[in-house]
Amino acid sequence: MSDRVSIKAPAKINLYLHVTGKRNDGYHFLDSLVVFAKDAFDLVTIEKSELDIFEIGGPFAPLLHETDRKDNLVLKALQMYRADTGIKTPVRLTLEKNLPVGGGIGGGSADAAVAIKGLETLFNAPLKDRSLLAKLGADVPVCYNGKNCIMRGIGDVLFDAPALPAFYMLLVWPQKHTATKDVFTRLSLSEMKEEIFIPPAFDNVNDFIKFLQANDNDLAEPAQAISPEITQALTFLHKDQVCLLARMSGSGSTVFGLFENAQACENAKSAVRAQRPDWWAQTTSILF
Repeated sequence: MSDRVSIKAPAKINLYLHVTGKRNDGYHFLDSLVVFAKDAFDLVTIEKSELDIFEIGGPFAPLLHETDRKDNLVLKALQMYRADTGIKTPVRLTLEKNLPVGGGIGGGSADAAVAIKGLETLFNAPLKDRSLLAKLGADVPVCYNGKNCIMRGIGDVLFDAPALPAFYMLLVWPQKHTATKDVFTRLSLSEMKEEIFIPPAFDNVNDFIKFLQANDNDLAEPAQAISPEITQALTFLHKDQVCLLARMSGSGSTVFGLFENAQACENAKSAVRAQRPDWWAQTTSILF
């Protein structure tokens, strides 16, 4: 058995996101088609150690301030795993933070999810109570699942995704953190929708894009009211004539553009970086 494990924590993208209700405890019911990025990810490394050590590196490490470390979801995942399994062996946890913080692409949730997976692998001891995952965060169950899926409930009810056509994606983060709580606070209860029917497969990219065009992100309007930078990034993508669809993911502030081929996607990234070098831009395909 290895004493060290490294696992990628891929970005989670909500291709559409509808809010279908609200519980008495404040959690919202969601309906979303979720995919995971192949080429945009954080990296979590866990190894046995003599003392507990938590290190953060990567381009977005400076955004995770020292005062926030005790609240980092990776550490909370470790605490939860220990409480559930009784395993107390010291570990060195290293988080390579490549994804924007507060970007609506599940970075923190994905980090926590793969931390649990890594601990399960390292100690050959699975989490006994999987329902604990949702207590770490609403996106943790879907990130632990790590597969393209239809996400419902409060994020904890998952179904297999339909067969999807191949496409490419440009992720753009306009250097703006958007707090999920603030976005949901601005959401009008009158805007809530019913769960939609999703066909089992799409014949081609055009059919898939038409489906997505009919199903948007209910959180986009309140998020844009908080962060005009989201609108700026979306406008930039909309101007690209070969961009098939431009949309915000999750509660923002990351937006994405869909493209039919890799070269068009790379060209769009180059255009973003040329005109807005302060924005984060990353091309990716999706995991299948």
